[in-house]
Amino acid sequence: MDTGILTERIKSKQGLALIAVAALCLIVMIRLAILAHDRSAVQDVLNSSAPIISPPLELQFAARQPDNPDKRAVFMPGVAAGYWGIRSGAGSGGMEIILTREGQKLFTVVGSSIIAGFHAGTRHITKITKLEDTDTTREISFDYVWTSVQPATSVLGKRAPSTGQTYQGQAILVRSGESWQIAHWTMPELDDALKEFQ
Repeated sequence: MDTGILTERIKSKQGLALIAVAALCLIVMIRLAILAHDRSAVQDVLNSSAPIISPPLELQFAARQPDNPDKRAVFMPGVAAGYWGIRSGAGSGGMEIILTREGQKLFTVVGSSIIAGFHAGTRHITKITKLEDTDTTREISFDYVWTSVQPATSVLGKRAPSTGQTYQGQAILVRSGESWQIAHWTMPELDDALKEFQ
């Protein structure tokens, strides 16, 4: 076989390989650009949602509670902050949470429950950490920070939010025409802190 023909075939195969590698790189770069755009768009949707950025403190609990050390520990930060007091012996060995004057400015008694009536603070979504996309939904994990915190969140004790610390959240977005709407979200650290009052 002629070495000239062999050289031409090798050069031709190398050229095709280079073209294939270049095409693959272009496809990867386009996909990364689309993903970066999608993450930025999702972050904008989250950062423009009032319930996510300035959430009400969804704290509600019964004014009468079992009187045991674990329950007392949950309610003691509110006592220390001056928002309520605890009266022992409220019916069959229980305790009663009684709002102070200061507590009445931020909490309301509705029937036999006490409900928080204020926003927990403001937060900012800093990073989309996971984005799973289908045609009609997007499942998202993200990092966020509190930029301000209402002082009354101190009733949550050690689990109260603090500024500057990074927290994690999740959300589900659904397509609505050409835009995405938030269908559901969770912020586990805050949600778990609130569950202690149940």
